[in-house]
Amino acid sequence: MRYFLALMLGIYSVVGYSQNFTGGLAIGINLSQVDGDSFGGFNKLGYAFSGFVNYRWDDRWAVQPELRFESLGSANDVGRVVETRHLSIPILAEYALPIKKGQPQSIGFHAGPVIGILLGADDAFNSVSNILDGVDFRGEAGADYRFALNWSFEVRYGYSLSSFLKGDGQGSTIVAPGKVGLFHNYLSGTIRWHIL
Repeated sequence: MRYFLALMLGIYSVVGYSQNFTGGLAIGINLSQVDGDSFGGFNKLGYAFSGFVNYRWDDRWAVQPELRFESLGSANDVGRVVETRHLSIPILAEYALPIKKGQPQSIGFHAGPVIGILLGADDAFNSVSNILDGVDFRGEAGADYRFALNWSFEVRYGYSLSSFLKGDGQGSTIVAPGKVGLFHNYLSGTIRWHIL
């Protein structure tokens, strides 16, 4: 809770500093799988909580850094195979298209890199943090629909730019036979509250 209070204070401070800055908070879900294990399908349901700051340099273009707490991983019909928890830092470029001039509604498209800091990871029985990299790198792209002055809905797709497994995975029960490396593959949907 104290992290979110600090995050909100930081967003209010930045937004109040300049007319070009806006910001807000988001809550949503991730549907994920891990490429490189033996299971397919976006079966792992996870959370996504974030704070974001948006710097708009004209009517169309903006840059949006975020601070996001989220869970990713994979699951099968029985249950969780692996869950990873991250503090993720996306830095996205955004292009917005107003739907009607003078109205708050708009459609935006965004993409950029993500730095993920591992907070913890577990398979069905034990912690597996020791076999995973502490930092991973991903790319994300998505779209949002701003349906009111202070509210929008956003969907994203993300994928690892490199394996987040330490070494070649030999001896790990997560990596599928004949494969090397683990890669996050996920879809995300969030509701976003914008501070003007």
